Amino acid sequence: MTKIRFIISLIIVLLFIVLGVILSGNNLNLYIDTASLILGIILPYIIISFVFSPSEQIKMNREIFKPTGTGDKAVLESALVYFKSFKKVLIYSGIVWTIMGAIAIGVHLEGPEALGANFGVLMIVPFYISIFLLIVVEPLRASAEKSLKA
Repeated sequence: MTKIRFIISLIIVLLFIVLGVILSGNNLNLYIDTASLILGIILPYIIISFVFSPSEQIKMNREIFKPTGTGDKAVLESALVYFKSFKKVLIYSGIVWTIMGAIAIGVHLEGPEALGANFGVLMIVPFYISIFLLIVVEPLRASAEKSLKA
């Protein structure tokens, strides 16, 4: 996978998401939540960075973006382990924050003003994680696997 193809696929998926939001009659601001982005994507990245240092991650990404079949096999195998681990951490993180949102909803059933924010956390974190897995983690993992087999 080249960087250009990766960026183009990223932009296309994001445009389809924006189009879906607009066609459903919703405001794009409903889907923007910085706290959920931090909890769902940034925090798992920090956790996985304790295992795979940022310099290792940069090295893995460089190998992935090389032409198919020319990357270092050992680095590509490490990249597969990295992306599989990152995917698990992302999914577990999504489960934790979804459960926390459900607990917060259960605690505040008598006060409807708190339900909206808690329901937002319950739903938006898995949404962010799903999008991130779809447009970043899985394409890079698949590209590493393809380069490894070539």
